[in-house]
Amino acid sequence: MKNTWLAVAVIGALVARVAVADGIPRADALRYSGVLLGAGGTPLASPQNIGISLWNVEQGGTATPNQKCITPAASRQLDPQGHFSVPLDSGRHGAVANNPDLWLEVSVGGTSLPRTRVSAAPYAVEASRANRVVLSVPDGGRTTVDGLFCGSTSNTNGDVRSGGLTGYRAAKRLCEQACNASPTAHMCTAFEAIRFYELGGDLPYGWIKSGAGVYTSYPGGAAYSDDCHGWSTESQSGYTRLGLTFDPRMTSGIPTSIIGTSNCTATLPILCCD
Repeated sequence: MKNTWLAVAVIGALVARVAVADGIPRADALRYSGVLLGAGGTPLASPQNIGISLWNVEQGGTATPNQKCITPAASRQLDPQGHFSVPLDSGRHGAVANNPDLWLEVSVGGTSLPRTRVSAAPYAVEASRANRVVLSVPDGGRTTVDGLFCGSTSNTNGDVRSGGLTGYRAAKRLCEQACNASPTAHMCTAFEAIRFYELGGDLPYGWIKSGAGVYTSYPGGAAYSDDCHGWSTESQSGYTRLGLTFDPRMTSGIPTSIIGTSNCTATLPILCCD
């Protein structure tokens, strides 16, 4: 049968999330997050019936002994860009940890997509055993330190807003929503994005934070790289304002610089870590 889907694993990742500093993971600590696209790269409509299974063979095999983890197909919500996140069966995390070379199979609407290789133990299962520092302030705000990619928001320009919040605080609120209501989720730093990428994870093209303010003049103009003035503006105001981006796209088969900038008028998702 002709495959009319783009393989979600191309822009998906198996990740672990540790909730608190004592190292005890959430009940859904291991999950698969990705983007579901149809023919032509158009995001699929929500909801979709999605199931996840992990195998120790690339093709074929039987439930015993080759299938190591299965999350039954169920109706899953997608955001407007096609992002979804599915928690894996918590009772099978041990089996995943003991099988470092696995093949992940996603089923959508009853159709199984080709399996893609994942190396869960190095950056996912092992991460669930590590302590993650959680910072908090008296008013209840919380965030992780040196988190892993957990999802992305809907597209936004450099003027980030959520309810009555703006800027960095609005970005954090949107990331909390994008990462299954996690109170510690936040906009990824360049370091967090690069580390997740170098460990084998896949992230989409989107905004990340630097906290820097760099003014650059050039013949005929000037640019100010300052996280779009703290993610509070899309206006150029006489010179180009830039926001930091993570960009894994290929240009003529050649990778980009990965970390770059984009005009604050651009509409991109915010990359979130936890």
